[in-house]
Amino acid sequence: MSEAVLQQLETYANLVLAQPNEVSNEQRKEAQQIFLDFQKTKTPFELCRFILETSRVSFVQFQAAACLKNGVIRD
Repeated sequence: MSEAVLQQLETYANLVLAQPNEVSNEQRKEAQQIFLDFQKTKTPFELCRFILETSRVSFVQFQAAACLKNGVIRD
């Protein structure tokens, strides 16, 4: 499951970071919503650890670190 989540986040990161002429506004908004929802993950500790150790996409690493921070504050 963690690998599937990681792959999804990396795919959506490419949409967020793509040039404006490469993706539609709708695609970009959908990708941004995925990351907003990811930030609300309950007890994200193992998932975020896996992402930080595995992903090579800096945007995804940043989002995982932010999610981890939010999880610590929330829990």
